[in-house]
Amino acid sequence: MMKPIRWVVPLGLICILGCKPSSVSTESVAQSGDNAQVASDPTSPGLAESNKSWLPDPAISSQLAAEEEFAGFLIAPPKDFEAIRPPSPPPGTQTIAWKGVERSDGTAPSVQWTAIEIPADSPEMTLEIGLGKFLGSIRSRRQNWTESEPEYGSLGGVAFIKKSWSGREPFAQLDMLGTHYVAIVGNRVISLSTQDLAEYAADVKVCEESLKTFKAMP
Repeated sequence: MMKPIRWVVPLGLICILGCKPSSVSTESVAQSGDNAQVASDPTSPGLAESNKSWLPDPAISSQLAAEEEFAGFLIAPPKDFEAIRPPSPPPGTQTIAWKGVERSDGTAPSVQWTAIEIPADSPEMTLEIGLGKFLGSIRSRRQNWTESEPEYGSLGGVAFIKKSWSGREPFAQLDMLGTHYVAIVGNRVISLSTQDLAEYAADVKVCEESLKTFKAMP
């Protein structure tokens, strides 16, 4: 039987920002949002030049559930996905994920959301640095890694940087795809992400469209 893949929280950024991740297993499925003072890092290269706004595909809307609120933000997870929250996230961290129905091969699609408070004494944080930390955590657990050039735009009026990636999971030797958005809102880094096996391209598409529904509470 193929070894099931469990989606991993990118704890590398949590450690680098000074939190202590000992209370969260690195095999957890989780991520989160933040309270909405919508002001993202204005100094990142490319941000001032972009007026792109990522919007969900209307053709996919029937496959998304009703919007759910978390820590001042809204997002519409895919239908029939279960919300999962770790019982004891590290201090300064909010986490939530939505996990799809487990397949016969033991895998499941997921949408993940994380918000991490930036310590006051930490080095300067930018969109590029934040995204690099999250992707670095995932890249360390993949082979044949490739990633796209960064894109800049907004989700629900919040400025984000975005990259897509592909790589091979080394234990089960399965090809995977993922998409990652990062924003800086107030004193927090926000991460929105999804990853799945490359063979499940339709599920990947639905999860990516779910991420695009992110917005601040009215």
